[in-house]
Amino acid sequence: MDIQEEPNWDRFILLAAKTGMRFSEALAITPSDFDFARQTLSISKTWDYKGSGGFLPIKNKFSVRKIQIDRQIVVKFAELIKGMPENRPILKPSSRFV
Repeated sequence: MDIQEEPNWDRFILLAAKTGMRFSEALAITPSDFDFARQTLSISKTWDYKGSGGFLPIKNKFSVRKIQIDRQIVVKFAELIKGMPENRPILKPSSRFV
């Protein structure tokens, strides 16, 4: 994997694979979702990649959760998100992927 200093698909794949998030959940991750001190990631929204883009609510209340993240994710993302807007997707997805 080519994990660069800028957000890229390899970094996205690493995050999704290590956490088990759904594709649309991973696209919706913002800097404010990370809690590096507790090594957790909050999952509370999805990204509308099939429609016009933008955040959507999670399908049901049981899907809202906190995921434990490991040290590798902390290291790879802590520096990456410095200075990024807190409530904008890290990867800046386009409105349509398919």
